[in-house]
Amino acid sequence: MNKTVLLFIFCALATSGCAYTSMDAKIRPDMAVQESNIGDGLPVGVYVIDERPTQDVGRRSMVGAKVKMKEDVAAIYQTALVDGLKRKGFAAEAGEIDGSNLKVEIRALAYDVSAGWWTGGIETDSAIKAYANGPAANYERLYRASDEDRTVIVPGAKSSNEKLNAIVTETLRELLDDQKLLETLAANARPAS
Repeated sequence: MNKTVLLFIFCALATSGCAYTSMDAKIRPDMAVQESNIGDGLPVGVYVIDERPTQDVGRRSMVGAKVKMKEDVAAIYQTALVDGLKRKGFAAEAGEIDGSNLKVEIRALAYDVSAGWWTGGIETDSAIKAYANGPAANYERLYRASDEDRTVIVPGAKSSNEKLNAIVTETLRELLDDQKLLETLAANARPAS
């Protein structure tokens, strides 16, 4: 065989090796949201439920290994939301309380690969449904973020985790920037007059 062909085959195999190795996704949302005092120190309970149809996040390639999460996804989201609500001035705590509560259902967290002629598509998707419940008012809304990139080689774990973290962070920040949701949480936490 020609040396060029052998070199091409070697390079193709070397760059696609991670596509056949499963990956443990590491989600660490960046909750550096703009601080405010809309919460006015009012108590809010936060609880998160993982409603995804499968615990797998996706696949590393069309024929490759799975992307999984060993950590409790709901706990990661809950911690991030409690931190974010504290930055908005709430006395947020994990779990349901008497009064104002934020229930969040994780509807989607996906990392999918699609094949193209010369490139592959990396699609990340995140969706959460939030319910603000309390004595004064109720509010619910679906928050979704997605992204698609084209690439020639299968991304490594670091790049894949960065894509997942970006999409989760975007979804959670969208929730934390929802003025109507924050106002509903505050109204539900205020004592009735």
